[in-house]
Amino acid sequence: MSELVQITLEPVAKENKHPLIHVNVNDVSNEIQFKDKIVIDCIMNKIYNTIDITFVNKVLKDTEVDKEGNITKDLAVIVKSITYKTFDFHPYLEDISKYVRVDGSEVGNTHGFMGFAGTLSISLKSPLFILAKELSIYKSNYVNSKFGSDI
Repeated sequence: MSELVQITLEPVAKENKHPLIHVNVNDVSNEIQFKDKIVIDCIMNKIYNTIDITFVNKVLKDTEVDKEGNITKDLAVIVKSITYKTFDFHPYLEDISKYVRVDGSEVGNTHGFMGFAGTLSISLKSPLFILAKELSIYKSNYVNSKFGSDI
């Protein structure tokens, strides 16, 4: 049974350069360069589905900082949502994905902000409604065990 997941991406672009990504969904690849928000339809047709978003054209000099160390200009990709029907997997991104730079080092706790050349690999097990329920229960139990059930 095929299920549809939609990924919404937003670019952080410089005046003369826009993000270039490779998107691989269950071994089907597309190259996308974008300057505005995009929505990518991903067909989940396996038990274990993989979505790889590879940020290709980011180089160190794309990030410009001022004298105080604040970023003034950048090139990046922001994963805004990963939706299946009405369920958004984005809040569970750290549980279903891994973001690895080109040099092999893992980047953690980005909340969907891809600021380095590398690949964000998202793993989704079908049926997706069961995965969504499991993630909801897991997070709920984690929050209750960490902070108490009075939340």
